Amino acid sequence: MQEVLKNLEPARLWEIFEDLTKIARPSGGEEKVRDYVRAWAEGRGFNCAQDEVGNLIVDVPATAGRHDRPTLVLQVHGDMICERDQDATDDPAEGRITLRRDGDWLLATKTTLGADNGIGLATAMALAEDQGAEHGRWEILVTVDEESGLKGVKQLNANLLSGRLMLNLDSEEQGEVTVSSAGGEDVKILLPTRRYLVSSSAHGFEARVRGLRGGHSGTDIHLGHLNTIQVLAGLLNQLEVPFRLVNISGGQARNGIPREASARVVVGRDGHNEFSRQWSQACHDLGRLYEDREKNLAFSLDEAKPVSAFSSEDSQRIISTLLWQLPVDSSHVLRLVKEAHLKQVGTPIKVVALHAGLECGTLASRMPDLDVVSLGPTIRFPHSPDERVLIRTVPAFYQLVREIATQV
Repeated sequence: MQEVLKNLEPARLWEIFEDLTKIARPSGGEEKVRDYVRAWAEGRGFNCAQDEVGNLIVDVPATAGRHDRPTLVLQVHGDMICERDQDATDDPAEGRITLRRDGDWLLATKTTLGADNGIGLATAMALAEDQGAEHGRWEILVTVDEESGLKGVKQLNANLLSGRLMLNLDSEEQGEVTVSSAGGEDVKILLPTRRYLVSSSAHGFEARVRGLRGGHSGTDIHLGHLNTIQVLAGLLNQLEVPFRLVNISGGQARNGIPREASARVVVGRDGHNEFSRQWSQACHDLGRLYEDREKNLAFSLDEAKPVSAFSSEDSQRIISTLLWQLPVDSSHVLRLVKEAHLKQVGTPIKVVALHAGLECGTLASRMPDLDVVSLGPTIRFPHSPDERVLIRTVPAFYQLVREIATQV
């Protein structure tokens, strides 16, 4: 073992991680790391299954007296980002990484470290060897091509997995549990609706919201910039005057926070003035609420003469679809994580939603009955030669995963 890893705990985890630093595992070239995991598994009597794209599943049998427990999936990815400085002599893409210490941080010399997701993989493997852990059946899912767009998990043969409880071990902040994440997907929602001609006595309006700050829907999402489509839908949802929706649109780029939106509506002859009054009041209240966050937020309501519109019921369904609410916290795995963290540390774990891609988010969209959260040690600057893992968080991470996995 390299000098920088001596006396670190859990010793077996660090031994495995050191092995991984000597194995080339770029995205799309995971053959060697897959062979390493397979040889390790077969040497311990664990069965393996591999799907068509190279994802590997290791079956870790339940210990004595635990065969009635539900199966838990420990999910990691086998590839890493292989970046190096121009003057680096090492190259992760060829399995050459030199480890070094900077205080309590472990990093590599002028290359990426591969803690993302090497620490997660080493944790799953070390845990499977832990003779003191009494547990139900575990499945270790090692995916391919995560770093190049979640390609492996998108093509995973889910029929090879029996577990519906999952711990993804690819987060990067000890003391947090990620309960949702985002990737890059286009979604089309089809609602069965009918349009009807507008009476000549009805009155039409075009409502607009504009002037918002917008930004990148990934990297800027945490800044709290308003989404004009949701703002407009929320305003219309507040109004008590019955109306029928003609259309609603907004945004320009699929990965941009919408800055402008408009909707055309139809109201009855007697509701014209009251609709206008309620719209103005709702806009005034919303403008004051967000005047510090969205300084250029502006509203307008103009005359329009639409020919047809949706029914009142369909109009409400469309608007409700555009409004988003947090899901109810009913996750069994999340409850186990909270209990284990409180027992281990004495303080509640921080529950977060991540607006970035994690494989478990893609898996959850493909397997609706999957109950999954994500955990990890503290890692900084992944995907760059400055990548580092905070050493003291690794044993805490391992013990947390162990406690959860043995309580399932």
